[in-house]
Amino acid sequence: AKGIIGQDLLALEGRLELDAESTDVGVRLDLSTQALMLRGYAAVVEYDPEAFLLVEVTDAQSVLRGAEDPSLLLQEEAEGQVLLVGSSTGGQKAAAGLLARLHFEPVNPQAEGLFRIREAFGRDAEGKLGQLLELGQVNARFVPGAFALQPNFPNPFNPSTTIRYQLAGDGPVRLEVFDILGQKVRTLVADLQTAGFHRVVWDSRDDAQRQVAAGVYFSRLQAGEFTQVRKLLLLK
Repeated sequence: AKGIIGQDLLALEGRLELDAESTDVGVRLDLSTQALMLRGYAAVVEYDPEAFLLVEVTDAQSVLRGAEDPSLLLQEEAEGQVLLVGSSTGGQKAAAGLLARLHFEPVNPQAEGLFRIREAFGRDAEGKLGQLLELGQVNARFVPGAFALQPNFPNPFNPSTTIRYQLAGDGPVRLEVFDILGQKVRTLVADLQTAGFHRVVWDSRDDAQRQVAAGVYFSRLQAGEFTQVRKLLLLK
């Protein structure tokens, strides 16, 4: 196959992997090979541009990098894809491991999408250039790095308001509304939930579906050992 190289090549045995991890600010994507020893590579990585924005590509921890010289020789980006070309430097021999690390920012708080290697080529330990046929893909979701109860919107409100919160891990969650005397008015959430961004609407009714009076209320989020309270103002 010619592909991005532009010439017919034999197939190389081995797999090029993608691994994703959510960070505090986005998703980190690692391009690597575990068993295949490479002296160089070229790979096209595709992603969903409606979910993620590529902000950085680095070879700082690449196994192909020499003591002082960078290994990443080329980075070209088009919408939804990036071409990476790297080669060993500084007398480095063929190696297996991390080749490049890509950092993505989420386009929205619910960002989730598929990352995949569309095509790739490598130069093995003997210097033979060939096409890699075993190409990895991974589905990644941006997960917040901390628990938080966000300010409700609108606030003041009448008759309903949206309460947003984020969970850094899976587990039991309780979201309740209390009046100014500390008496529970409404239980909005009492369930096991997954890490991520969540929202719920309070319609200014209590657990018996009765309309509550205007005034100051408080929302309280409990998730594991995390607790946070926000003030709500209901107008009439």
